[in-house]
Amino acid sequence: MSKKKYRTPAPAEDPWKPLVKTGIHADGSAQWENDKYVVMFKTFDYPQLGEGKIAFHISIRRQDRGHITDWRHKQLIKNQLAGPEEEAVEIYPAEARLVDGANQFHLFGAFGMSVPFGFTERDVSETDGKGKCVQRPFVDKPADLVVCDGERMDEITEIFRRTGKFPDGADDYIKRRVERHCGGAEMKE
Repeated sequence: MSKKKYRTPAPAEDPWKPLVKTGIHADGSAQWENDKYVVMFKTFDYPQLGEGKIAFHISIRRQDRGHITDWRHKQLIKNQLAGPEEEAVEIYPAEARLVDGANQFHLFGAFGMSVPFGFTERDVSETDGKGKCVQRPFVDKPADLVVCDGERMDEITEIFRRTGKFPDGADDYIKRRVERHCGGAEMKE
């Protein structure tokens, strides 16, 4: 009998250092920096969104100009500059509109406007490091953080995929996660 091998979540990172405003550019964009990133933040009128709507553009690059893959850092930057309840999108454009000249990443949003697609409720979790679903630990633990039993989630996912039903005693949180990740009962084999 072979023993299951599990991936280990990456260790928690160094604490996040808030951005500090370091200048204003000729185009009106403000430059912000911390030990990891240089960020440009610009607001502008965007009539296509409606009268009085103000849009924003956040341009992010690492200090060393390396590639950015950390979604949490982009979220922290968006929260600090645009606000925690504002939404932004990273666009993967049509080739005709592609801008790809540097390891720089762009978020776009409009104050007071929600993106009309995406998730509708909050779900912040980490796993115990077992099972297929692995999430690195949070440095600053959110108050609503759920720590998930990875092996139990795998077990419930397998039953749900096979039968389209949850086993007795399945925790409501795990049911929501499984439904979201399995796409509902239509995923059963």
